[in-house]
Amino acid sequence: MKIGLFGFGRTGKAVAQTILLNEHFSLEWVVKKNGNLNQRSASEFLGIDTNDKSTIYSSENLDFKKLIGENPVDYIIDFSGENGIYTYGEAARENKTKIISAISHYSDKEIKLLKSIAKDTTVFWSPNITLGVNFLMYAAKFLQKIAPWTDIEIIEEHFKGKKGVSGTAKKIAENLQLNEENINSITAARMEGKFYLIS
Repeated sequence: MKIGLFGFGRTGKAVAQTILLNEHFSLEWVVKKNGNLNQRSASEFLGIDTNDKSTIYSSENLDFKKLIGENPVDYIIDFSGENGIYTYGEAARENKTKIISAISHYSDKEIKLLKSIAKDTTVFWSPNITLGVNFLMYAAKFLQKIAPWTDIEIIEEHFKGKKGVSGTAKKIAENLQLNEENINSITAARMEGKFYLIS
C-alpha cells in the first residue's frame, strides 16, 4: 500500500516512522511546509533502513498535481494544517486517492470541501485521531462524573507559530460541556527542556 504524508512535525515524524517500519506499507513521499529537508529521504533522516522512496518535498512552489501524477499513492495522510486540503484535495479527487485527515480544526469552508471530495473518493477525518487524546477525553469524562463539583480548566501548550485555540482542546471542552473561556493556550518557542512561569 503506497502512502503520501503531509506534515513532518513531531506527530508526522512518528507516523512516517511507523509506515517505514511496516513491510505492508510504502512511504512514497512527504510534503512539509518549509524547504530545509527538500529532496532528502525521510527514511535517511529518521535513520531507518528501508527501500521506500520517502522523498521529502517543500509545499512552497510545489506542483502537487505533477507529484502525485508521477508518484501515485493509495492514501494521503494529513497531519499538516487546515490549508493542506487546498494543496492536495482536488488532485486526490481526480486520482481517487483516499484521504485520512488528522487536522484538529477545519472551518466550515474546509469541511464543505471535504464533503464534496468525499463524493468521489474516501475521506476519513478525525480531529482527535491519536489514542492518547481519545483516552484523555474518556478519562476526563469519567473523572467529571465521579467528582462533578470540581472546577475544570484546560491548559494546552503550542509551538510559537500556532494561532488560536486548537480543535483538540475545543473538542475536549465540548465533551466536558465547558465553554471556550475554560481553555488556556500557552505558545512558546520549542527548546530543549521546558520552562513554565505560573503567575
